[in-house]
Amino acid sequence: MCRYNFKPPINTHIVTRPFVHKLVGQASAGNKRTTYCVQLLHNYAFFEVSTIDKFNHRLIRTFAKDLKLPQNFEVQLDTDLVLTEGVNALIDRAGNDAALTDILVAFALEKISEDKSWDLSFDLKNIGKLLFSDQHIAPLEHLSNKKLSDFENLKKTLKSKISQSEQVFMEAAKSIKTLLSESGLIPTDFSRQSLPKFIDKIISGALPDTTAKWIQEFEDTKLYTGKTPVEAQDTIMSIQPQLSGFMKVILLAISLQYFYRNAHKHLLSLRLINALQYQVKSYCENQEILPISEFNKKIQGAIKNQSVPFIYERMGEQYSHFFIDEFQDTSSLQWDNLKPLLENAVVSEDEKGQRGSLLLVGDAKQSIYRWRGGNAEQFIVLYENKAFPAAQPKVINLPNNFRSLFEIVQFNNRFFNYTAAYLERENFASLYRDGSHQKPQKESGGFVSLEFLDDDPDKEAHYCEKVLDAINASLDKGFSFGDICLLTRKKKHGVLLAQYLIEKQIPVISSESLLSHISTLAYWESEKPKLSRCSSDGSQDIINVTQHL
Repeated sequence: MCRYNFKPPINTHIVTRPFVHKLVGQASAGNKRTTYCVQLLHNYAFFEVSTIDKFNHRLIRTFAKDLKLPQNFEVQLDTDLVLTEGVNALIDRAGNDAALTDILVAFALEKISEDKSWDLSFDLKNIGKLLFSDQHIAPLEHLSNKKLSDFENLKKTLKSKISQSEQVFMEAAKSIKTLLSESGLIPTDFSRQSLPKFIDKIISGALPDTTAKWIQEFEDTKLYTGKTPVEAQDTIMSIQPQLSGFMKVILLAISLQYFYRNAHKHLLSLRLINALQYQVKSYCENQEILPISEFNKKIQGAIKNQSVPFIYERMGEQYSHFFIDEFQDTSSLQWDNLKPLLENAVVSEDEKGQRGSLLLVGDAKQSIYRWRGGNAEQFIVLYENKAFPAAQPKVINLPNNFRSLFEIVQFNNRFFNYTAAYLERENFASLYRDGSHQKPQKESGGFVSLEFLDDDPDKEAHYCEKVLDAINASLDKGFSFGDICLLTRKKKHGVLLAQYLIEKQIPVISSESLLSHISTLAYWESEKPKLSRCSSDGSQDIINVTQHL
């Protein structure tokens, strides 16, 4: 995020790059870049580049007293460390706290019954990750005020709701069966006997799958076939409105049944995360630390009811122009915290009648941080002019692709256009269909290949073999190891590939390959060490295994 106070020349609103040395090196007399460069150099004290977290840190320091934080609090970047300490403190209470002990024992027994790990610390750490996510702040705040008695009451309520919803869809199913019988219809009168089988499954006490198209579109579905007797066809058509009414009741009751059962299943987890939240908070207070994940929540509490001029006064600085890159990965909470300052900049005028500016750069299709609260939808809302009614946005599309080769760009264009047909919301479909086409600016070249593996017990072995085949194919085409990079969806896949490739005498460098036991094994299994093999020109032939989550 860039912020600056100086006024750009008339009719210009964008500082194209914050890297001054690059601007100086590329500037030529008389062009815009020279003008921006001079402006930047002469007003550099009023220009700042930082991450959103760093800016939030300054705000928190400014409002530390209001937030009742120690003035010398430390920022903790390693949330895993905080979580581990909280989990250890929670487990240490077992045996001393009877209620908590019962919950931990029940949780362990539940995991064992599901043939899962009995290791409580492992599961508690997985559950505890929710504590550090922006998107779960509101429900966790609500949960923090609950007592053990509240969870017992919820358990009773859920059991009652489960019983009620089951009774509703059971009665509706019996009503359909009665209606079919009174109408003189038999199972073979229906297409593939789908409806009678569906009803019988419900009456038998089993929860059926309700995702089939004929169920979801029951009102407009043809329930019979051409072989069905004409009299039966007429009967089915005459009672279909009644059947549709019963089916709507069944679908709603079954969806509620799944919801209540799922909530009941995770009730133990809710109790534990409530207790773990308390332990983590106590640890942070005792150590006078603030996890970086807490920044957005603290900021919201500090500035929500404050006027923008007062915030700037407390900070000792005021910004008129903002630039935010990769905006599609900005979380809702980050945006809510920044919005008052940004809105003030674009709608307020200085003594000369000039307004500030806001430049947002991003691509909603590239949003990859939903797991930590990234919200691409808010970017779409922005360029639909629904965020700042008093300021008219100007949307600039970038149709030319200067980065990728021809085949890569063409594949992306075709893929996005194909995907648009499967998106239900029109603004999303339009984004992929109309806003994704790019013109390649590089010469022909590039290669894209997609392969899918069957879900079988040997999938991991096949996965490794396919990767090795791809590496060997690239080497045969004249590429070196240093030209190859492996990206994995999960860290465990990176570990798997690193170990497999080392065993196959492929030089690999990654966090896993640098572990002493793996490196030593690779050394002794080869005739000569290949982990640090250098080519004749001094460049290192390596495969970079990058973990991308």
